Amino acid sequence: MASKIKVIVVGIGEMGGQAVEMILEKKNLEIVGAVGHRRGVGEDLAKMVGLQRDLGIIVSADAEKIFNTVEADVVLHFSASTMKDTCFQTKGALETGKNVITIAEEASFPWLTGKEVAEEIDKIAREKGVTFVGTGINPGFMFDYFPITVTGALKRVNKIHIVRVVDFSRYGPIVWEHIGVGKHPDSFKDGLDNGDIVLHVGLEQTVNIVAKAMGWDLDDFKELQEGIISKSRRESKYGVVEPGTICGFKQIGTGFMNGKEVIVQDITGSILPNVEEDGVDVGTYIMIDGIPSVKISIEGELAVQGGWGTVARAVNSIPQVISAQPGILTVDQLPPSPCLPGK
Repeated sequence: MASKIKVIVVGIGEMGGQAVEMILEKKNLEIVGAVGHRRGVGEDLAKMVGLQRDLGIIVSADAEKIFNTVEADVVLHFSASTMKDTCFQTKGALETGKNVITIAEEASFPWLTGKEVAEEIDKIAREKGVTFVGTGINPGFMFDYFPITVTGALKRVNKIHIVRVVDFSRYGPIVWEHIGVGKHPDSFKDGLDNGDIVLHVGLEQTVNIVAKAMGWDLDDFKELQEGIISKSRRESKYGVVEPGTICGFKQIGTGFMNGKEVIVQDITGSILPNVEEDGVDVGTYIMIDGIPSVKISIEGELAVQGGWGTVARAVNSIPQVISAQPGILTVDQLPPSPCLPGK
């Protein structure tokens, strides 16, 4: 990278703010524009994300204007989960010849939830010679890119089983409400049924990414969602979970081929999970049945940090996405994205 890559950040919330901080630490990246949808519009970007200096970039609410007047190589998108919303918010970037990297979960395998939308995005990207990729820590790494890479060292693979346990005590009240923490089990069930409670988004996407990479034609996909009822009182920074109420969730996505389970992805998100009560410990565990069989345990901060991991995947993927073939790509079609050098 002889010259700096010019970046526009769309969505300056928690994730977008972390991305701004990370980009400013990289010697080959330069922020040239910022689009916000609610808070911070009209403010200097650096001050908005808590830095005690001016960056000279004012957060704009007018994405169309930024896309049409600011020269950039790539747009990092942090403000949606659905493919429909992502298309609406990023189509203008593609139309003006900018690559797009989004952390929208549905965008990681966009044909599942909106084939027509995906085809429209793919057509625009190909015509303009740019690339559209959905990535993050999950989807984008733990349940797809990393295990797919591991299978490259094996002679045969029969089944891929991944378990991820995340401690949600580090997240605030909004996230707790989002996953139903503290609710009575009946209220939790009602919330799942009516859509008020939304758990992990992206299991069907990551299962399909793995299947596509492995050349497996799935017969079926099934997903289980259930709440975890706490037996004890759990106190954390953001609140208290009383016994008999929901302290988290368990979610399992399973892909079948010829009637057999070939991909199982199991995620548990809980407030202060512990082995004694919950039977699980924080971490990510990849188990591959094959020749030879493999078990990999990922512990430490990477195992539990969804936020920074997602941001890092988006930022570090920039050079590979810019160099990739035009159109919509899934993460398995990209080469490895090493951590970019700092200043």
